[in-house]
Amino acid sequence: MGFRKFLKGKIEKHGGISGAAKAAADKSSRLLKGESTPLPAKPTAPQMDFGEMLASLPTEPDDKGYTAVLPSGLLIVGAGRTVEAPTGRMVTLFRYEGQVYALDDTCTHEDAPIGEGEVCGSIITCPYHEWEFDFTTGVCKTDPSRPLAIFEVAEHDDYVWLGSHLTESSTDRGGAVNDGIAMKVNKPTRGK
Repeated sequence: MGFRKFLKGKIEKHGGISGAAKAAADKSSRLLKGESTPLPAKPTAPQMDFGEMLASLPTEPDDKGYTAVLPSGLLIVGAGRTVEAPTGRMVTLFRYEGQVYALDDTCTHEDAPIGEGEVCGSIITCPYHEWEFDFTTGVCKTDPSRPLAIFEVAEHDDYVWLGSHLTESSTDRGGAVNDGIAMKVNKPTRGK
């Protein structure tokens, strides 16, 4: 979730900006008095560190020349997983209807990290300004002239393997957006 979406949710939850500010002040006051909310318990089962999992990836390409980028077990339905492609480009992987898809991780609106967005079916919503992309095709639902690149991808031998890009991302950036957060700017008045 992007910061603007988080902030918008807090404002709505507390009935406006003043309610959100009061809730934040109350929480700060409780923390200063030594009160706190207990943290959730850590998992007790031994787990391999994410870095260790990535270090266990095969170093040689497969028979198609694809590079292993992620253990298959780390890719779940309903969430994106961002990895670095061999070229250094950031790519987000998705599992949907028994297939694995790979999409450029940089939103064509204002370069937000797509992999941090919310997934609903085959649609990923950008966490910054809620642009929507179909990760199976790269098509931008918000502005069809701004697609994202999709990549060749395969899954075998318990790994996800990434090939080259099949399509290119749009190079256009910027544009007006209404994300529901109004910003009020007080202009200074000049003395006479």
